[in-house]
Amino acid sequence: MNDDETTILIVEDEVITSMMLRVGLEDAGFTVCAVASSGEDAIRDADTYGPSLVLMDIRLSGEMDGFTAAQKISARHSCRFVFMSGYDLDDCRQKSRDLDPVAVFTKPVKLKELISSIRSPG
Repeated sequence: MNDDETTILIVEDEVITSMMLRVGLEDAGFTVCAVASSGEDAIRDADTYGPSLVLMDIRLSGEMDGFTAAQKISARHSCRFVFMSGYDLDDCRQKSRDLDPVAVFTKPVKLKELISSIRSPG
């Protein structure tokens, strides 16, 4: 998938982190369709924009965590996921396994590694 064909929804409740990710991804040639801070907003934005990739934090503001939001988005849209967590990566990998994520990163995410994983998943 070419960069110009990849539309990314960023789901991150830390404003500085979401801004850094958005600027870095856009500078790399990707289109960021929206930034959401809660699972509920992520589902709404996925319905509105139909992203090809969702960059999903696990802990979000609001009632819903990132896994639940990703499952709901996956049930409604065909898109890939990259998960981010500041916590236990093994637990994150296990919980996200059914969604076959492109990658799972520990925070803070290294932008170069994130871009590489998006460009050459697998």
